[in-house]
Amino acid sequence: AFQAVGHHGIVSVSTAFEDPDIMIQISDIGQGIAPENLEYIFKPYVTINKKNTKGLGLTFAKSVIMNNNGTIDIASTQKEGTNITIRFKA
Repeated sequence: AFQAVGHHGIVSVSTAFEDPDIMIQISDIGQGIAPENLEYIFKPYVTINKKNTKGLGLTFAKSVIMNNNGTIDIASTQKEGTNITIRFKA
């Protein structure tokens, strides 16, 4: 999220309990993700417009979340931002 917003943007993190789930939401007002790239964001070694990265961050995050019986969903609109919702059973 911090890479997407650059020097002048907003990143917010919030938590909530929605019975029976614990929810974590991360949102940014940034460049967003192109629709054609959304299907690839969890694949290992995939990077989009980023230099000097390995492309493992979201792959690793999803693995940790899934191994703890959680889910991760991403919604994004180009030039508006991205919302990531992570849910764990309470």
